[in-house]
Amino acid sequence: MPRRLSPNAEADTRGTQLGARHQALPPTVLLPYRNDPSSSVLAPAPQAKREEVQGVEPWINPDDETLRRLLQHARTIAIVGLSDSPARPSYGVARYLQEHGYRIIPVNPGIQEVLGERAYPDLRSIPERIDIVDLFRRSAYVAAHVDEAIERGDVQLIWMQIGVRDAHAARRARDAGIEVVMNRCLKVFHRYLIGE
Repeated sequence: MPRRLSPNAEADTRGTQLGARHQALPPTVLLPYRNDPSSSVLAPAPQAKREEVQGVEPWINPDDETLRRLLQHARTIAIVGLSDSPARPSYGVARYLQEHGYRIIPVNPGIQEVLGERAYPDLRSIPERIDIVDLFRRSAYVAAHVDEAIERGDVQLIWMQIGVRDAHAARRARDAGIEVVMNRCLKVFHRYLIGE
């Protein structure tokens, strides 16, 4: 049986494995492959460093066991910025999550429905419980969505996709008891932590 590799050892676009020296790196040093924020293939950063913002302590994402527990107990994932175009990364991630038993709730004021689910204009408009909020928005727009998630009181995890970071908003969410992941692909980490 082949050994399951961590997200650090994802294959590059040519199908070859990244070098063994990268397999031992912790997930906190991953950046988008070739600096492409839409890529779900990850490569290590030139230097190992934490997410840092001036005036804010360095950010460390939750450990694997915490994320595994949250993903195993979650049932509903609101995907903010979900597109109805199959060519978009958000659509691929949402379809993957649906195929793995999660109920997805699209959050996008520009669409009515995607993947058989009604879309909502914002997190406040969703009448049912949300376990995870997955953000496919530019970093500049993250704070407002994080504040909506905090106000709801039912969100357990906020997941900011690759290239999405806001350490100030993440700190507010963590202070409110919500776990936060920044700059990581939920699909890649689900495969790593839960499996196919």
